[in-house]
Amino acid sequence: MYQRIAVMGRLGRDPEVRFTGNGRACARFSVACDEKWKDAQGQEQKHTEWFNVAAWGPMGEACGRFLGKGLRVLVEGTMRTREYEQNGERKRFTELVASNVRFIDFREDAQRGAAAGGNGQQAGSQGGNGDAPWGDDDIPF
Repeated sequence: MYQRIAVMGRLGRDPEVRFTGNGRACARFSVACDEKWKDAQGQEQKHTEWFNVAAWGPMGEACGRFLGKGLRVLVEGTMRTREYEQNGERKRFTELVASNVRFIDFREDAQRGAAAGGNGQQAGSQGGNGDAPWGDDDIPF
């Protein structure tokens, strides 16, 4: 069975772009999704859910160039949980591995560059993400 997740929210921090040993880019960032409702007493309530996102290849490079903290984005992909060991303790880390990223807002400096040389509005699928894009040194940062 194939899972598909879509989240729309605001970036909690600027994307951090790193490159693997073979030169493949990976942008990691967090997306905050707010939910608002009124409780039984009519008081407005708010809950924020955070998603860790990994965008690979040219899509990751575009995220690093066009996205920044506080900007809105729509991310589609699959949730992946991986385990690693740190200081002798087993830890789990779950992230949304992006297959498609839509930029709802842009960084102003990047938008000026995009107007001059291309649109950059959407970074699409880079092929199947089923090939576990993590390496041994790709622990959460």
